[in-house]
Amino acid sequence: MMRFVTKMVLVLPLFPVLINSEILLQNTSKGANQEMQYFRESKFISKRDNSYLQGINLYESMTFVNPENRMIFANKINKGRYQEQSMDDNLRGLSKEKNASNKTLSLNDTISVTQVIEKYIGSCGGSALKDVKTEIRIGTLLRYVSGSVPLTVIAGANGEWYYNQKFAWGNQISYGFNGNSAWVQTSRSIESMEPDQLFDMKLLFDVQAPLKLKEFYPEMNIKGEELIGEKKVVVIEAKTSGGVNTELVFDKETGFLIRAGDIFFEDYKEVNKIKRAFTILLGRDEGEEHRQMKMQFSEIKLNEAIDNSIFDLPSCFLSDVDPLLYKSRKYFKPSIEQMDKCIGIYQHSNEPEIKFRIFREDDHLFLDLVGRSLKIEIIPESEADYYTKFIGWDFHFNKNKSETVSELIISTSNSIIKAVRMN
Repeated sequence: MMRFVTKMVLVLPLFPVLINSEILLQNTSKGANQEMQYFRESKFISKRDNSYLQGINLYESMTFVNPENRMIFANKINKGRYQEQSMDDNLRGLSKEKNASNKTLSLNDTISVTQVIEKYIGSCGGSALKDVKTEIRIGTLLRYVSGSVPLTVIAGANGEWYYNQKFAWGNQISYGFNGNSAWVQTSRSIESMEPDQLFDMKLLFDVQAPLKLKEFYPEMNIKGEELIGEKKVVVIEAKTSGGVNTELVFDKETGFLIRAGDIFFEDYKEVNKIKRAFTILLGRDEGEEHRQMKMQFSEIKLNEAIDNSIFDLPSCFLSDVDPLLYKSRKYFKPSIEQMDKCIGIYQHSNEPEIKFRIFREDDHLFLDLVGRSLKIEIIPESEADYYTKFIGWDFHFNKNKSETVSELIISTSNSIIKAVRMN
C-alpha cells in the first residue's frame, strides 16, 4: 500500500511538481478567490505516482488522495503551507482508521503481489509444502437446514484429487481429477466436470495449492488495504487462468489467504510442519445462513499410502450406502387436539431475534422461521416428540406444571436449540 510522509508540507497551488519525497504546488493563478474556486473544482495529477490532490477548503484544510483510495487531511500551518493531521481514512466505506500512533507513512512504501504471495506461502509452511506427497482429509459438509453429511478428500503429489460425499438418505457423489481430466460420479451418471467447478476444487484440494497460486491466477494486482472488523487485510484483484475476475483477500498480520472470491478459509492449524484451513465456507450467506455451506475437517493426514487408481475416470455408477444419518423411527398418530397444543411462536433462548413458528395444516404440523421463507413438516413419534424426514432434526415439546407446552427443544446434527413459547 502507498503511505504518506507524516510531516508533509504543501505550498499552495496550482500546478503540482514533485521534489524528492515532498510535493510543491506552484502558484500559477492570480488572486486568492480564483485560486480557491479553481482548486475546489480540480483534481491534479502528479508526475511521480499518478496521485491527485483535491481541496476541501483552501485556506483551512486540504486532502491528498492516491489511486488506492488512501487519504490524509492537512491543516494550514501558515500562509500557503499545510501539514498532515494524524488521520488516515479508507474511502471505500468499509472502515476508518485513526493513525494515532503517528507512524511514518511514505509515498514509496508499497506492498507488492510477490510479497503477499511469498508471505502466504511462508505462513502455510514454506519449503515444507514441497514435501507433501499425499493428503487425506476427513470431515463433514454442513448445509445448515439440510444438516451435515460426511466427506472424504484424497489428494496426490501431481495435482490429483478425489472428493466423496454421502447424503443423509444414502446417495453419494464423487468428484475426481487425475491431472488431465475431471469427472463427476453419482448413482445415476458419470459426467465431465464443468471448468469453473474444476478450478474451485483445484484451489481447495491440490496439496500444493499455495505454491500454485500464481498459476491459478496469472493476473494479479494490489487493490488496497482494508479493515474487516479489527483485522487488517490486503486485497488483490485477480483474474483466473480461465479469465474470470475475482478478489483474493489475505490477513495482513498472519499472511493467510482468508477469501478467494466466494470461498472463505478459516481456522488454520499446523499439520506436520504445514498449516491448513480446517474450516472452509462456500458462498456468501448475505444474512441467510442456509444459503451457505461449511466444510469442516476433523482430521488431516499427510504422506499416507494411497491407491492412485482412485483418481482415474470410474467405469460404473456409485452404489447407495446405508443412510448413516437416519434413525429408526416409530409411527404415531396424534389427535388434532394433541397437535394444537404444540402450535405457537417459540423464541430462541440465546438469539432472541430468531423465532420458530409451529402451525398445523389439516392433520400435519409444520415449522418455519418467522420472517423467512422456510417451511418444514415435522412428523410425530409421540405426543411430545417429532422429527424431520430428510435432515434428521428432532423436536421435543416440554410442558410446564400446568401441562401447557412452554418450550421447544430442537436437536440438530451439531447443536441443541432451546426456544421458549411466546404465546
